[in-house]
Amino acid sequence: MIVTRIIRNDELAFAIAKARGVVVPPIFEEVRTETRVEFRRMAMGWVVAGKSGGPRGYVILFASADGEDWELMADGGWCVSAAREVFRFVFGQGQSRVSARCKATNARNLRVLQRMGFAIEGRKRLPDGDIINLGMLREECRLLKEAA
Repeated sequence: MIVTRIIRNDELAFAIAKARGVVVPPIFEEVRTETRVEFRRMAMGWVVAGKSGGPRGYVILFASADGEDWELMADGGWCVSAAREVFRFVFGQGQSRVSARCKATNARNLRVLQRMGFAIEGRKRLPDGDIINLGMLREECRLLKEAA
């Protein structure tokens, strides 16, 4: 069994995703004060660290375009305890659902997401291969139920 942990580090998580050819959606929040306007990236990142402490992958959460939920992007073999920590964070922030996507050809990833409680909600057809869209409501999250 591979034991991993997640470490909050936005910049390194984004860098790992970029190095793997993944684009983190460019969604920003406008923050105005009396003296200036700033834009903050509307995404949070964690680094998946293995036993040695070195980075194995990433977990990134970002607001969906419609603002109704957060979307999860992940790669790197994170374990159940790390996933549970992410879902506690998501649902502890008052979110009622979380979304995820995976390539239709990645049967292993699809099974893992469904074991967590995600339900298939649709399929996006693309020339290079279809993407499966998934969603999970708080009450469907099996990892939170197991911890209770």
